[in-house]
Amino acid sequence: MPRGEQRESPQPAGPLLSANSTGHQDRPHTIRPHQIITKEKDNHINYWTSATKTQSKLQCYSALNRQCPMADYLSCVTDPRLRKTLAMYKLSNSLAVETGRHRQTWLPREDRLCTHCTQGEVETELHFLTTCQLYQDTYFPQIADTQRDFETLDPIQKLPYLLGEVQQCANIAGRFLYCCDQRRTSSGQEGQTETVSSCWT
Repeated sequence: MPRGEQRESPQPAGPLLSANSTGHQDRPHTIRPHQIITKEKDNHINYWTSATKTQSKLQCYSALNRQCPMADYLSCVTDPRLRKTLAMYKLSNSLAVETGRHRQTWLPREDRLCTHCTQGEVETELHFLTTCQLYQDTYFPQIADTQRDFETLDPIQKLPYLLGEVQQCANIAGRFLYCCDQRRTSSGQEGQTETVSSCWT
Protein backbone atom coordinates (compact mmCIF):
# COMPACT_ATOMS: atom_id res chain seq x y z
CA MET A 1 0.00 0.00 0.00
CA PRO A 2 1.47 3.43 -0.97
CA ARG A 3 2.72 5.55 1.90
CA GLY A 4 0.13 7.99 3.17
CA GLU A 5 -2.84 6.00 1.86
CA GLN A 6 -5.27 5.02 4.58
CA ARG A 7 -6.97 1.62 4.68
CA GLU A 8 -10.71 1.84 4.60
CA SER A 9 -12.47 0.45 7.62
CA PRO A 10 -14.76 -2.48 6.78
CA GLN A 11 -18.37 -1.45 6.59
CA PRO A 12 -20.72 -3.23 9.00
CA ALA A 13 -22.92 -5.83 7.44
CA GLY A 14 -26.64 -5.26 7.33
CA PRO A 15 -28.91 -6.63 10.07
CA LEU A 16 -29.14 -10.39 10.25
CA LEU A 17 -32.40 -11.75 8.95
CA SER A 18 -34.28 -14.63 10.47
CA ALA A 19 -35.15 -17.61 8.36
CA ASN A 20 -38.69 -16.30 8.08
CA SER A 21 -37.70 -12.76 7.04
CA THR A 22 -38.78 -11.63 3.58
CA GLY A 23 -36.87 -8.37 3.43
CA HIS A 24 -34.46 -6.08 5.22
CA GLN A 25 -37.40 -4.31 6.87
CA ASP A 26 -38.40 -7.46 8.80
CA ARG A 27 -37.16 -7.89 12.35
CA PRO A 28 -36.01 -11.30 13.65
CA HIS A 29 -38.79 -13.07 15.58
CA THR A 30 -37.86 -13.45 19.24
CA ILE A 31 -39.14 -16.44 21.26
CA ARG A 32 -38.80 -15.98 24.98
CA PRO A 33 -37.92 -18.94 27.27
CA HIS A 34 -41.15 -18.69 29.27
CA GLN A 35 -43.15 -19.03 26.04
CA ILE A 36 -41.34 -22.26 25.21
CA ILE A 37 -41.88 -23.60 28.73
CA THR A 38 -45.58 -22.70 28.69
CA LYS A 39 -46.06 -24.29 25.27
CA GLU A 40 -44.27 -27.50 26.26
CA LYS A 41 -46.25 -27.71 29.49
CA ASP A 42 -49.53 -27.38 27.57
CA ASN A 43 -48.42 -30.05 25.09
CA HIS A 44 -47.46 -32.39 27.96
CA ILE A 45 -50.81 -31.96 29.72
CA ASN A 46 -52.76 -32.43 26.48
CA TYR A 47 -50.77 -35.57 25.64
CA TRP A 48 -51.39 -37.27 28.97
CA THR A 49 -55.03 -36.20 29.08
CA SER A 50 -55.48 -37.98 25.76
CA ALA A 51 -53.29 -40.94 26.77
CA THR A 52 -55.29 -41.76 29.90
CA LYS A 53 -58.38 -42.11 27.73
CA THR A 54 -56.82 -44.35 25.09
CA GLN A 55 -54.03 -46.47 26.61
CA SER A 56 -55.11 -49.81 28.03
CA LYS A 57 -52.46 -49.50 30.74
CA LEU A 58 -54.36 -46.47 32.10
CA GLN A 59 -57.89 -47.83 31.63
CA CYS A 60 -58.41 -48.33 35.35
CA TYR A 61 -56.84 -45.06 36.46
CA SER A 62 -58.87 -43.03 33.95
CA ALA A 63 -62.02 -43.89 35.92
CA LEU A 64 -60.61 -42.30 39.06
CA ASN A 65 -59.97 -38.75 40.25
CA ARG A 66 -58.31 -36.50 37.65
CA GLN A 67 -56.96 -33.97 40.17
CA CYS A 68 -53.63 -34.35 41.97
CA PRO A 69 -54.08 -33.69 45.72
CA MET A 70 -53.08 -36.31 48.28
CA ALA A 71 -55.61 -39.13 48.12
CA ASP A 72 -58.02 -39.24 51.07
CA TYR A 73 -57.41 -42.94 51.71
CA LEU A 74 -53.78 -42.21 52.64
CA SER A 75 -54.94 -40.37 55.74
CA CYS A 76 -58.27 -41.99 56.61
CA VAL A 77 -57.24 -45.65 56.15
CA THR A 78 -55.07 -46.30 59.19
CA ASP A 79 -54.36 -50.02 58.73
CA PRO A 80 -51.08 -50.15 56.74
CA ARG A 81 -52.03 -53.47 55.12
CA LEU A 82 -55.22 -52.00 53.68
CA ARG A 83 -53.51 -48.79 52.62
CA LYS A 84 -50.75 -50.74 50.86
CA THR A 85 -53.27 -52.93 49.04
CA LEU A 86 -55.29 -49.93 47.86
CA ALA A 87 -52.13 -48.29 46.53
CA MET A 88 -50.96 -51.50 44.86
CA TYR A 89 -54.13 -51.92 42.80
CA LYS A 90 -53.95 -48.31 41.65
CA LEU A 91 -50.33 -48.58 40.51
CA SER A 92 -48.88 -52.01 39.76
CA ASN A 93 -50.21 -55.43 40.71
CA SER A 94 -50.13 -59.09 39.75
CA LEU A 95 -53.31 -59.18 37.67
CA ALA A 96 -52.85 -60.81 34.26
CA VAL A 97 -53.41 -57.52 32.44
CA GLU A 98 -50.29 -56.21 34.21
CA THR A 99 -48.01 -59.27 34.26
CA GLY A 100 -48.72 -59.86 30.56
CA ARG A 101 -46.99 -56.57 29.81
CA HIS A 102 -43.65 -57.71 31.23
CA ARG A 103 -40.92 -58.65 28.78
CA GLN A 104 -40.40 -62.15 30.21
CA THR A 105 -44.12 -63.00 30.33
CA TRP A 106 -45.49 -60.83 27.52
CA LEU A 107 -48.84 -61.78 26.00
CA PRO A 108 -51.21 -59.95 23.66
CA ARG A 109 -53.73 -58.09 25.78
CA GLU A 110 -56.62 -60.25 24.62
CA ASP A 111 -54.78 -63.35 25.88
CA ARG A 112 -54.20 -62.08 29.43
CA LEU A 113 -57.17 -64.03 30.73
CA CYS A 114 -58.26 -64.60 34.30
CA THR A 115 -57.28 -68.09 35.46
CA HIS A 116 -59.48 -67.95 38.57
CA CYS A 117 -62.86 -68.22 36.83
CA THR A 118 -64.45 -69.62 33.68
CA GLN A 119 -65.71 -66.39 32.13
CA GLY A 120 -62.87 -66.12 29.63
CA GLU A 121 -62.33 -62.42 30.32
CA VAL A 122 -59.10 -60.44 30.47
CA GLU A 123 -58.12 -60.14 34.13
CA THR A 124 -58.33 -56.37 34.51
CA GLU A 125 -59.00 -54.41 37.69
CA LEU A 126 -62.59 -54.09 36.54
CA HIS A 127 -63.01 -57.86 36.14
CA PHE A 128 -61.20 -58.57 39.41
CA LEU A 129 -63.33 -56.15 41.42
CA THR A 130 -66.78 -56.57 39.89
CA THR A 131 -67.39 -59.81 37.98
CA CYS A 132 -64.85 -62.57 38.77
CA GLN A 133 -66.63 -65.65 40.13
CA LEU A 134 -63.86 -66.30 42.67
CA TYR A 135 -65.09 -63.43 44.85
CA GLN A 136 -68.84 -63.59 44.18
CA ASP A 137 -69.62 -64.60 47.78
CA THR A 138 -68.53 -61.22 49.09
CA TYR A 139 -69.02 -58.61 46.40
CA PHE A 140 -69.25 -55.36 48.36
CA PRO A 141 -72.37 -55.88 50.55
CA GLN A 142 -71.00 -53.40 53.11
CA ILE A 143 -70.28 -50.76 50.47
CA ALA A 144 -73.80 -51.15 49.11
CA ASP A 145 -75.15 -50.68 52.65
CA THR A 146 -73.33 -47.36 53.12
CA GLN A 147 -73.74 -45.99 49.57
CA ARG A 148 -77.43 -45.93 48.73
CA ASP A 149 -77.16 -45.83 44.93
CA PHE A 150 -74.11 -48.08 44.62
CA GLU A 151 -75.94 -51.09 43.17
CA THR A 152 -77.43 -48.96 40.38
CA LEU A 153 -74.01 -47.85 39.11
CA ASP A 154 -72.36 -49.48 36.13
CA PRO A 155 -69.06 -51.32 36.79
CA ILE A 156 -66.84 -48.43 35.68
CA GLN A 157 -68.69 -46.05 38.01
CA LYS A 158 -68.15 -48.48 40.90
CA LEU A 159 -64.36 -48.44 40.58
CA PRO A 160 -63.76 -45.22 42.58
CA TYR A 161 -65.75 -46.72 45.49
CA LEU A 162 -63.97 -50.07 45.33
CA LEU A 163 -60.50 -48.53 45.12
CA GLY A 164 -60.95 -46.20 48.09
CA GLU A 165 -61.42 -42.94 46.19
CA VAL A 166 -64.63 -42.14 48.10
CA GLN A 167 -63.66 -41.14 51.62
CA GLN A 168 -66.88 -42.32 53.29
CA CYS A 169 -66.21 -45.94 52.36
CA ALA A 170 -62.40 -45.97 51.96
CA ASN A 171 -61.85 -48.27 54.96
CA ILE A 172 -64.54 -50.68 53.77
CA ALA A 173 -63.03 -50.65 50.28
CA GLY A 174 -59.61 -51.36 51.75
CA ARG A 175 -60.91 -54.37 53.66
CA PHE A 176 -62.78 -55.65 50.62
CA LEU A 177 -59.78 -55.29 48.33
CA TYR A 178 -57.43 -56.85 50.89
CA CYS A 179 -59.75 -59.85 51.25
CA CYS A 180 -60.01 -60.33 47.50
CA ASP A 181 -56.24 -60.08 47.14
CA GLN A 182 -55.73 -62.70 49.87
CA ARG A 183 -58.28 -64.98 48.23
CA ARG A 184 -56.60 -64.61 44.86
CA THR A 185 -53.14 -65.31 46.32
CA SER A 186 -54.31 -68.45 48.11
CA SER A 187 -56.48 -69.75 45.27
CA GLY A 188 -55.40 -73.25 44.33
CA GLN A 189 -53.10 -73.71 47.31
CA GLU A 190 -53.69 -76.75 49.49
CA GLY A 191 -55.17 -76.12 52.89
CA GLN A 192 -56.43 -72.65 51.98
CA THR A 193 -60.16 -72.89 52.70
CA GLU A 194 -60.79 -69.42 54.12
CA THR A 195 -63.58 -67.57 52.31
CA VAL A 196 -63.30 -63.91 51.47
CA SER A 197 -66.37 -63.18 53.55
CA SER A 198 -64.48 -64.24 56.69
CA CYS A 199 -62.20 -61.23 56.22
CA TRP A 200 -65.11 -58.94 57.01
CA THR A 201 -65.57 -60.29 60.53
